[in-house]
Amino acid sequence: MFGNIKIGSIPIGESQMQYVVFGKGSRPLVIIPGLSDGLRTVKGTGLILWYLYQKFAIAFQVWIFSHKNKLKSQMTTREMAKEQALPMDKLKLNKAYIMGVSQGG
Repeated sequence: MFGNIKIGSIPIGESQMQYVVFGKGSRPLVIIPGLSDGLRTVKGTGLILWYLYQKFAIAFQVWIFSHKNKLKSQMTTREMAKEQALPMDKLKLNKAYIMGVSQGG
């Protein structure tokens, strides 16, 4: 059974940040993907991501964010992490569990 997959984007400055959200739980779990996210963002991958993380979707509302679609040159991972907080604040995910995958950790 699929977990009510929703795909969205949120403005970050002059750019957009794509996200996928699914799950039955009331507690938010934010998953931050690794640098391979630059090769393919979460846009259009909701079903694949649900399949990979479906066990978490039982207890959590799972949020998976891409980096914003317009990165400045020579951006550091520290700067990317700070920008990750912006959509979380806008979406009121202030009390969330966080899981980083690969370089996202």
